[in-house]
Amino acid sequence: MALVAIRPGPKDGLCATPSGNSTESATQTFKLGAVLINNAGRLEEAAAAGTAINVVGVSEEAGANNAAAGADIRFTPALPHLSFEASIDDGDAEGTGVIAQADLYAEHGLRRNAATGKWFVNKTDTVNKRVVVTKLVDAVDTLQGKVQFKFLPEGTVYSSP
Repeated sequence: MALVAIRPGPKDGLCATPSGNSTESATQTFKLGAVLINNAGRLEEAAAAGTAINVVGVSEEAGANNAAAGADIRFTPALPHLSFEASIDDGDAEGTGVIAQADLYAEHGLRRNAATGKWFVNKTDTVNKRVVVTKLVDAVDTLQGKVQFKFLPEGTVYSSP
């Protein structure tokens, strides 16, 4: 399988998936499904390895790549009760990760593929934990299969102090 962009998962009892608008930093070239963080009150893509905390949400569109900051960007907030869906892969040897039963309810990091710009659940990152896998969408042993996950509250701007 090929990597799929992060996208909202099931509505988890809600009537609609929450969506927000904000302004982005200058020269943002991220893709749909990028992990967005706060930088001085503007949204920008997190570092490729996903080590940044304080995730704001996931982009619902590509970055505007404007020379000046201030373009409007739509995003799905990384609220702890919302589900998202993405591929799971091995961040150390991309393209080799398969879904394992042990991935269910495991906490993992996130990573951006350098070639495609798509973010995925990084099953080999157990240090920079940002998400917990809540469902295996594809079968066990599926290469770069899809999983559903929730953001861990302590890695988002929505955590309690």
